[in-house]
Amino acid sequence: MTRLLSDQYGDHSAIDLKQRYEEIQAWFSGQPVYGDISTAVYPPASYIELWPFLHHPSFAFVRSLWGISTVFCLGLMVYGLVRGVKNINFVEGAFIALFLLATYSTGVVIGNGQLTIHVLAALLLGITFICREKATFADELVGSVLIIFALVKPTLAVPFLPIILFSAKSWRPIVMVSLGYLAIAWLATLFQDGNLISLHLDWLNRGMEGAVWSSSGGGADGGGSNKGKLGYGNLHNWLGALGLSQWNLLATLISLGLFTYWVYRYRFVDTWILLGVAALVTRLCTYHLVYDDLLVIFPLFAIFRFLKSYNSPPWLTKLSIAVLSMSILVALLPARFLGKPFPWFNLFHIAQTSSWIVLLVFLVYLAQWIKQRNSLPQSHPVFSELS
Repeated sequence: MTRLLSDQYGDHSAIDLKQRYEEIQAWFSGQPVYGDISTAVYPPASYIELWPFLHHPSFAFVRSLWGISTVFCLGLMVYGLVRGVKNINFVEGAFIALFLLATYSTGVVIGNGQLTIHVLAALLLGITFICREKATFADELVGSVLIIFALVKPTLAVPFLPIILFSAKSWRPIVMVSLGYLAIAWLATLFQDGNLISLHLDWLNRGMEGAVWSSSGGGADGGGSNKGKLGYGNLHNWLGALGLSQWNLLATLISLGLFTYWVYRYRFVDTWILLGVAALVTRLCTYHLVYDDLLVIFPLFAIFRFLKSYNSPPWLTKLSIAVLSMSILVALLPARFLGKPFPWFNLFHIAQTSSWIVLLVFLVYLAQWIKQRNSLPQSHPVFSELS
């Protein structure tokens, strides 16, 4: 929080918030953002959604407002997670809250002024409202608004959309999300030269160029010999290491297509399992930096909820506890390893990426086990009702 609110850490203080602030000022002044600002890798609608937070003359005020909103969204995440299991006790709830604060990625998100906490909170509560067993139109409307806000960062939010498409109780949420986002995107175009199509093509080109440049070794500076090595554990970085960055978009689209088909096949299993798999697919299929590792909170909680809600055989219970414990320990490793010389940052990358792949394989297996055994929890296999 100190790094977010002051400049005592130099260029690393609120670095992402400063970039979004610059882009917001340029967007609403009519400056060609995608042509003039290299960091502008967000779509037009994102600048409308960020306007209430960032369109102020004082950056000091923006910092304070963003810090308050970050703390608020952390509280919403804890609330949504704790309410995800009806029979959770105080110690378990406290552990979830403290774990969320203790993971290495949370501190990086806050210090950079990144969007990850805001987006994950909106996704969690949005899908909660939409996928309730007896969701009303009001639930769907609130959930759709939250999902539209989550789309402020498409690389985080888009892979979760198949859950809404196939697990919602009606078609209304996906229609409201689509039309609402389209309306905001159109509104954003009023402040720039160009139309809805041309501006989105400009954004897509800028985003693809940024992903290729970053995943090929030109990304964020990890310090000294670690330059360009903060992006890791995703298809774009692996393709970049092989000199195949031109296939980034196709690889991502194929991954999302396969995941969408998988969600359709397992749409009747516990929605938390789907949420956990979606988080891991999100982290692995597109270029991300360390702050987006916070996605791991969803698959970890999916396993915790499985242990609390299902009567599984002893061997599966023990295996679930082992996978959960291993993943928790890895998620608590200090991010400062990224600034250490060889081999520490390599070991950090390997530990994180390996744990995500293990989680993904295990959650896919749990989905298959639930589907085969039809072993549903006492409540409906979607989210527990929020009070």
